[in-house]
Amino acid sequence: PDNLSIIDIPLDPNTIEQIMPGSGNGASGKASFLYLETAIAHTLEGKFQGIVTAPIAKSCWKAAGYSYPGQTEVLAQKAKIKRFGMLFVGRSPYTGWTLRTLLATTHIPLNHVSQTLTPQLMSLKLDLLIN
Repeated sequence: PDNLSIIDIPLDPNTIEQIMPGSGNGASGKASFLYLETAIAHTLEGKFQGIVTAPIAKSCWKAAGYSYPGQTEVLAQKAKIKRFGMLFVGRSPYTGWTLRTLLATTHIPLNHVSQTLTPQLMSLKLDLLIN
């Protein structure tokens, strides 16, 4: 797109020296969290129209002292949103048909899904998707 914004976020030189590509640690967790926080702040200030994220290593966030289950929860907290979900959207380049998929559960082990899925949870997620 013509309106893509890329910004450089300076890191402390000591942090940069500790980041080893291909192997995560607390320094890389701190950096990735800072990048997300900065993107959220710019979006909430109206400087950005949205955020595209990439996978993160939650173990690196934990090593850096952050206890969020994932990026979705950080976004919700920073935006002061109580009802939220992780939504995937895809559009066919051939038909224009759009598919929206809202995850009912996130960041839980697969063997916990069956006990987590309740009629109440499904109702809340469907309401969020529709409204």
